[in-house]
Amino acid sequence: MPIFNQPTSSLRSASAATRLTLKQILDRMTSVKPNFETRAGGWASLSEENVQLGSYGAKPPESAPEIRDAKPPLPELLIARFYFWDKVSEALSEIVGDPDSTYRLNAIDVALSKTSDTSLSILLSTRTPAFLNKKGGVLESLAKIIDPDAKRWRDVISMDSDHHRFSDADIFLWLASRSIAGGKLDPQITLTHISGISGTDSAARTAELRSGIDFDRSNFLTSVAEGDTLGPVDLNMTISRAHGNEHYTAVIFLDGGFKIKRSETYIPGILDGGELMLAANVSMAHDILRRIEHAYIADGPHWKTEREAVIETAIKDLRDRYELAHKALEDAKKRKPEAS
Repeated sequence: MPIFNQPTSSLRSASAATRLTLKQILDRMTSVKPNFETRAGGWASLSEENVQLGSYGAKPPESAPEIRDAKPPLPELLIARFYFWDKVSEALSEIVGDPDSTYRLNAIDVALSKTSDTSLSILLSTRTPAFLNKKGGVLESLAKIIDPDAKRWRDVISMDSDHHRFSDADIFLWLASRSIAGGKLDPQITLTHISGISGTDSAARTAELRSGIDFDRSNFLTSVAEGDTLGPVDLNMTISRAHGNEHYTAVIFLDGGFKIKRSETYIPGILDGGELMLAANVSMAHDILRRIEHAYIADGPHWKTEREAVIETAIKDLRDRYELAHKALEDAKKRKPEAS
């Protein structure tokens, strides 16, 4: 069940061009309710009361999406859950035996906000293509709400050009560099640890580095020296707020999406799991990651010079290591085997 309130929440961002207000979208959403008889998906609130997600033959409780007021730096939000049913396999259907129990209740959460009079930000609680591209699914329904005449959801909703996307993949090398330089990204955000990073070489081969990333690891130096495309990155952050320090462990993607773990997320004053994960997802998408992007852009002139130095240092360190390794190999060849 890919909703916000999961042990691990996975978020994908998207956008749409529309002049509709959140209130107008809400009004249209409330008329599209989930229908168990026709198995048609529909919209409701994020309320967890009497919800039986994952159960066979289950029906969602009556509820409606809601608009939450802006609380700067977070914008006004339309929060909604899209309920739908998954058809179970024939083998499982035969075991269950009840025709009404051949479908399992599922859901995807969304958080909508206006980034301008003509642009809509869309946050989705899943990155799984099978869920996002599902016929009659969340994107198809949302596209019809925004534009009832749309033939395809892709004509309305963009997954590639979005307000939340990072400007370029070089931000991941910048983050690694900032990590070893104390981790201060802006006056409130501190990067405390990078636990993993992925790299893709010119042949589209991907390597994942885990258990900590620094410039002493030869495989990471190789990725830097050879100009591999880095990302996503696994990191730990502390955010200093007036109400106390927030802590996040996240996997961050170039498209502006991310994954966070409930057990490794802390926001002072929020104990309820559902409210915690909603607040964390919205804060990450609309505040924290945007500020990281702004810090990266602001550091542009300095980073251009530093980036060249980082790459040159990686090349030099690798050359020195391989020369030492080559010397050790040659010395080993020269040593005579001891007589037994």
